[in-house]
Amino acid sequence: MKDDWKRAVMQRLFTGAMAMYKEGIPREQGLPESVSAEELVGRMTLEEKLSMLTGQHDLAVRGVPRLGIPAVWASDATSGVRCFGRATSFPSGVMLAATWDREQLSRVGSVLADECRAQGVSILLGPGVNIARVPVNGRNFEYFGEDPFLAGDLAVSYIRGVQSGGVIPVIKHLACNNSEYDRHKSNSVVDERTLHELYLPAFEHGVVRGEVRGVMTSYNLVNGTYASEHPGLLREILKEQWGFKGIVLSDWNSLYSTDGVIREGVDVEMPKAKWLTRGKMRRALKRRRITEEMIDRKILNITATFLSTGVYKHPEPEERPLDTEENHNISLETALGAVVLLKHEHQVLPLDVCSQVLLTGRSALETPSGGGGSSYMPLGPESLNLLEGMNREGLRVAYSRHPADSDLRKSDHVVIATGFDRWLESEAYDRPYRLPEGEEDLILRAAQHCSSVIVLIHAGGDVDTSLWADKVQGILFCGYLGMHRGTAPAMLLSGKANPSGKLPFTMARSLEDYPAMRHYYRKPWEIRFMRILGPQGNTWFRPVHNLEYQERLMVGYRGFDSLDRDVQFPFGHGLSYTDFSLQDVILSRERIPWDAVITSGSRLDGDPIVTVSCTVENTGDRPGAQVIQLYIHEPHPPLQRPEQELKGFEKVYLNPGEQQSVRFQLNSRSFMCYDPDRRDWRVDPGRFDLRVAFSSRDIRGEAEVVLLKPGK
Repeated sequence: MKDDWKRAVMQRLFTGAMAMYKEGIPREQGLPESVSAEELVGRMTLEEKLSMLTGQHDLAVRGVPRLGIPAVWASDATSGVRCFGRATSFPSGVMLAATWDREQLSRVGSVLADECRAQGVSILLGPGVNIARVPVNGRNFEYFGEDPFLAGDLAVSYIRGVQSGGVIPVIKHLACNNSEYDRHKSNSVVDERTLHELYLPAFEHGVVRGEVRGVMTSYNLVNGTYASEHPGLLREILKEQWGFKGIVLSDWNSLYSTDGVIREGVDVEMPKAKWLTRGKMRRALKRRRITEEMIDRKILNITATFLSTGVYKHPEPEERPLDTEENHNISLETALGAVVLLKHEHQVLPLDVCSQVLLTGRSALETPSGGGGSSYMPLGPESLNLLEGMNREGLRVAYSRHPADSDLRKSDHVVIATGFDRWLESEAYDRPYRLPEGEEDLILRAAQHCSSVIVLIHAGGDVDTSLWADKVQGILFCGYLGMHRGTAPAMLLSGKANPSGKLPFTMARSLEDYPAMRHYYRKPWEIRFMRILGPQGNTWFRPVHNLEYQERLMVGYRGFDSLDRDVQFPFGHGLSYTDFSLQDVILSRERIPWDAVITSGSRLDGDPIVTVSCTVENTGDRPGAQVIQLYIHEPHPPLQRPEQELKGFEKVYLNPGEQQSVRFQLNSRSFMCYDPDRRDWRVDPGRFDLRVAFSSRDIRGEAEVVLLKPGK
């Protein structure tokens, strides 16, 4: 009954756009050549301006047919071009992050741009970069994990790939959208330092380094003001500090006033007029609560963005690769590079093709491809489940959903595919931390009767493994892998490919170990129908409740490492079928003059002040990939800081016996923290430890650098 109820909710919330496509809505075209945004605004009537501030047909930014301005169409993301028919389905956002591979994300972005253009889509509503503050957030699977540097750096690659194809990506959701529990009525109460150090940098990377041309706001309030009309976020930070020049879209049904939005808020209300209706705006103009100049500024943002990016020139579908075998192969490469080998005892993997394998678990046949909500991609017949994938790899597999103890005992290996799916883990509500009912008992029973048990986890983040992780021989975190949901895990199980993913989040020993959970909702996965559907955009429906970020900077590995708390699997962890060594950590200079620090400045794109290099070698007997991670530790900080923070990473692919030199360039911002008293970034002279690692808990080399005092 619960699943039926959730299916009904999802159908109401997220399937309207699919039906919309089939209606064949006409698209205007015929914009004059060499026209400026100022000229277009000058030619518009007030009525046309007012209409352009709202979306239409669920997914289009309005045009002005009289002036030849076409409607500009958007599609959901981050895993593929949704809503307009068949398209390539990629791994979910958290699994894109698990690749730790900039080049691969750039390739994904380029494919998405082609598939957008092939369907007449010019705006891609992704990537999502909200931080995984708590593991039960129902939308973590869409985002890039718990670390702002990792999320931001990968988002830059994704953004550049999409924009290289003439499509506008929209980085989302600004800001502090770290919970799906009653998201319209949640006020994220967060101090200035935590906001700037954890919850804004991924967006800042996208704007400053990626030069993204689209931003989407979130449903929630931030420190008492809805994000869609937040002057601190949208004017002071986004535009004035970061220099954003683009279009700001609302999330769907996420406006809560008229006047505040026109004065300080988004440029376009999506999906249609509710608070920015012509009648409401005309009344506000008449009462002088808003001005036509405010409206003109928004129209200028919209038209200037669409003109400068060229999207007004290609409103119609084009001849581009769409849902092709080549695109499918890029999706497969991404999935293979994303799966994380968490545990590998007694060289249990890869499986011998002659061994007898028993496959079971709730995800063996119904292998999930993605979480639920607006990012879910429908699958074609070429998408194999895990059983089909293992059969294709030539493994001797017997399947049983409810295996008898005798079946477990006579099997050489038991593979249990478990976790969540798009009904249990979705946009609009939070999900449980423990596996679905009966799955833990199945794992424990299998471990009791078979000496080789391998568990595959399908989820958008951390799950409770405390009862069984030490009792099984192999664990693979598969997340949601898109169209290759069964193919990629089967290739890894058979040894046709070598795991190389790394966790973009921490897996804890218990839910209570997360500092943020002390200030979170009690049993947030217990949901009610009206909490999800009732308050969408309604200011009168129930009061707003505060969500206190009292853990401050102690999120993810920052908290676990600073508190010296044991974890099940650390941030950045991931094993391989081969082995790697790391040596020769060398700095370009060990003492950095203060003038260099000042010259580099506090911007994310500041010039480097020190280079860290090391050598990594594949010491095993298989080709494989390793992610080298760089963390910074300040022994005596003037302001309290986490134990360490990620500031660099590189993924390298090596054959057996092959070596490669890896370099990291750090600028002044790499060493800085945010000072709320100064309302600016700061760094003080002193010593910093640079830790080169294979995970946050697997440090392989260390060097010391000193920022010299002024005049030294």
